[in-house]
Amino acid sequence: LASILDAGIRRRGRSKAISKEEKLPLFDHFERQAEIIFRPHGGIWRLRDFFEVLVACRQHDGLAAVEPSPCPQGGLRLPRSEAGWKAMMAAGVAGQDKAFAKLSDSERASAAAELRLCQACGAMPWASNGMPKGAKAHNVWIYAMPKEANFEDDTLYDRPMEEKIVRLWAKHHVEDKHLVAVIQALEACQHQICQTKGFDLKRDELCVTGTQAGSGAEKPAQGGSSEAELIRDGLSTSCS
Repeated sequence: LASILDAGIRRRGRSKAISKEEKLPLFDHFERQAEIIFRPHGGIWRLRDFFEVLVACRQHDGLAAVEPSPCPQGGLRLPRSEAGWKAMMAAGVAGQDKAFAKLSDSERASAAAELRLCQACGAMPWASNGMPKGAKAHNVWIYAMPKEANFEDDTLYDRPMEEKIVRLWAKHHVEDKHLVAVIQALEACQHQICQTKGFDLKRDELCVTGTQAGSGAEKPAQGGSSEAELIRDGLSTSCS
C-alpha cells in the first residue's frame, strides 16, 4: 500500500507533450469523443484487474490521485491538470473564471475528468462503505477494494471469447495525457488494445482523428457503439 500511496514520487515516465497548451484537446461524449476498447488479459475481467489498472495509472505523471468513478457503471476518475483547466476555460466549459491555483479541493474534484466503463462491456461499479482512519478520500479504494468478497470474480465468465471486451469512453473533458497514460497502464497490465475512437496513438504521441458530435455514448442504443455492433464490425477479429 505504501508504494501505491507514494506513487507521486516514482513514475513510469512522463508522457510526451502532445501539443501546445493553448491547443490542448479535450474529449467528451458530446463533441470530440474518445473511446478505448480492449480485451482483458486472458479474457478475464475482475475487480482485481480493475484495481491493478488503477495502480498502474498512479505510476504516471499527473495521475497520482486517480480513483474509481462513483458512476453506476464504474470507471476511472482522472485528476484535472492546470493545462486542462486552462483549456476548459478557453473553451467556455469550466463553469467559472478562476485560476487553477485558487480552486478549492472540492472544485478540483468536481472538475475531474472520467473514463467510464460501458454497461454492456465490462462495467465495474464500486463504492466504498467507509473510510479507513487517517486515509484521504481519493485513497480509500486502495484499502477497501481488495477486501471485497467479489475481488476475484470474473465478470465475463459466461461470455464467448470474442465477446470478452471492455470499453472505456470519455466523459467531462478528458485530457490527451489522460488517454496516453491509461493506454500505457492497460498495456502494462497485459491487456490488449483493440480499437480507439477519436484519436490514434503512435510511439506515445496522440493524434486527434475525428469528431462525432452527439452520438450519445452513455446510451449505445441511441447511436453509440453497443457490444453487438462492436463485434459485428469485426472488432473480435482485430483483437485476436
